[in-house]
Amino acid sequence: MVIMDRLTRGFFAGIIAGIIQDTIDYISHSFGLTKLKYLDWVGIMIYGSKPNTLMETILALGGEIFFSGIIGIVFAYLLLKINSDNLLLKAWLYGVAIWFGTYGVMTLFKVRGLIAIDVTTALVDVFTSSIFGLVLGYTLRWLDQKSQVKKLS
Repeated sequence: MVIMDRLTRGFFAGIIAGIIQDTIDYISHSFGLTKLKYLDWVGIMIYGSKPNTLMETILALGGEIFFSGIIGIVFAYLLLKINSDNLLLKAWLYGVAIWFGTYGVMTLFKVRGLIAIDVTTALVDVFTSSIFGLVLGYTLRWLDQKSQVKKLS
């Protein structure tokens, strides 16, 4: 199956990048490096607190992965305006900008449970956001190339 549509390619690239980001985030949290996981962020936005039950956790994780897909769509269409030269650099910058913007919005609106982030959590989050951006760019390029091959055949 080749994905021809730009929106769909961006969505799937974002989902793949989000799953990898969440996996690294979960491992970091398991080793005690972070205080909050990304799904905790989403849980706080949805429920006003970290997810407490399995269903709350599943919904928060699904919401986070869906949001990653939306971020992928925005990036896919942004590339139409700025071109895809130096794609991985642009994708990395995009991932870090999303991280910084999210932190900024949460601080600006003083979201309870998200405004007191320790430095280790922040560093892990910028690292995982960097990975997100790089995986997003690489996956989108791969899907775009697969789409071009399909169009030629």
